[in-house]
Amino acid sequence: MLELLRTVAFLPEGLHHDDLPGIFPGFPNIEATASAICISSLTYRSHAGERLTMLAPIRMYIMDQYNVNLTYHTPFLVSARSYFHEKLLDEPECWAVRESANTERLLSFDLSWEPVQYGYAARLRTLAGVDALIVALYLYHPRETSLFPLLKTVSEELLIESQVAGVTFGRQNSEWLVLETARCLMDICWLQYKVHRDFMKNDMLGTAESFCCSHMRICTKQLVSCLRLKGIQYQENGNLFLADEALREASTLAHSLNDRFDEALLNHGLSRVLFLRGNISEATSLMASAEPYFRFNNKHLHLVSLLLYRINVLVYEKDFETAREILGQTEELDRRYNGGRMSSKLLNRKASIEGWAGNIAAALTILDEATSDEIQPGALEFDRYVNAWRAKAYYAATVGSFDDACIFLARAVDLEFQAGNTYTKDTLLAAYLKLYSGKLGRAKELLDTMLQEDGQDDIQVTGFIHRALGEVALLQGDRDDAAIHFAKVVSMCNASGMAPKLLYANAYHYYTLSAKYDGWTTYLDTTS
Repeated sequence: MLELLRTVAFLPEGLHHDDLPGIFPGFPNIEATASAICISSLTYRSHAGERLTMLAPIRMYIMDQYNVNLTYHTPFLVSARSYFHEKLLDEPECWAVRESANTERLLSFDLSWEPVQYGYAARLRTLAGVDALIVALYLYHPRETSLFPLLKTVSEELLIESQVAGVTFGRQNSEWLVLETARCLMDICWLQYKVHRDFMKNDMLGTAESFCCSHMRICTKQLVSCLRLKGIQYQENGNLFLADEALREASTLAHSLNDRFDEALLNHGLSRVLFLRGNISEATSLMASAEPYFRFNNKHLHLVSLLLYRINVLVYEKDFETAREILGQTEELDRRYNGGRMSSKLLNRKASIEGWAGNIAAALTILDEATSDEIQPGALEFDRYVNAWRAKAYYAATVGSFDDACIFLARAVDLEFQAGNTYTKDTLLAAYLKLYSGKLGRAKELLDTMLQEDGQDDIQVTGFIHRALGEVALLQGDRDDAAIHFAKVVSMCNASGMAPKLLYANAYHYYTLSAKYDGWTTYLDTTS
């Protein structure tokens, strides 16, 4: 009974009823024991009776009295570790959704031990489990994770050869540890990128890059991944010079490895940068070079991503008919090979095409479909669902339905709040709604607040703000102030490598301004 209580206290979400026999294979009456401790009120059943958990005071008592001197070899941890590892590998999707918090707790405990205290093989198994969990979270249950600080400590230990009291693991074993650590660091960076963590404001990606560079011979492939993510992050923040540099360095390394998959990925990434820099023909050529590899090597998710960016180019060139055709092909690919995994994203892109084409009613109808089924925080399509509400707010405002627009935007903000996120760019969209409704003073106030709070962290968004402030100034009759704001946008674009006319080409359509606000385009025409 005590072992069961210690296990329930250790795991933050308690034990699922179905896992009792697997974690306690040597206790034939474990379910009866679980019922007995429930009757005694030491534990209780939650989630419709599926989970065995305990109240906080009891949990604290068990932890203080019986779990205070836990070791790697504590019996209930050995049993739970073996069971969790097996389930994570065999059922990654189910396990990531149902048991990720418990698995993270166990892996965090294991990472906190120095490897010489329990052996090379155990540390390698722990790192493999960490990587399996991170990948499962990325694919099936994207969320923040607290594993990074521990992985950073592991990487720092390895940089000094993981040596304690003169004992080492040996050269080959150390290299396996280095490689698995590099995989964990890079996979956690991709996971955090997926859940919108900005690497420019923390050292996560820097830690991964430094580690991979320090072990270049072993971790070249992981360094390629690191530089690719770095390039993507720079591109999304609008710094195209640095994005170009990172992606080209990665491409050179991928070529040295004869890694055609990474080369195709990097060609795709470079094509996006070149497009934003105004080199449209070169960008199109790079996309064309990457597409056959994805198409003929069953890399369908990447193929869908590439085709979606081709649509961006077509929309910019106002070739809406071809954009619709490519989107239809992309939807078919996603249904056939990805099980419709990107359906929400494709639906949003379909609405965007119609919005750019001026078919606002059609865009709103599509977005009604995109928001018809409520999606909860933590679901794979949650971000797309929230974005659909933002787009509805934008399009409703463009046709004068300001009350509806405010309701739709409030819905998006509330959803982000439920997910524990703060999305500062919603302030920009709120300012647009005020601008469209003629409340220029309030629009200017919101835009000025964004400049003060966010500074120059995101070059592209800062450009959006100054452009909008220029349009507000024009409507208020201050042409000189408008020219100052527009000149700042041009200066920022030139400094970052972006073609000013492509300021919005990398953004969601709802961050653009309606075509009737033409001060910016007129400024570009008269100053070019």
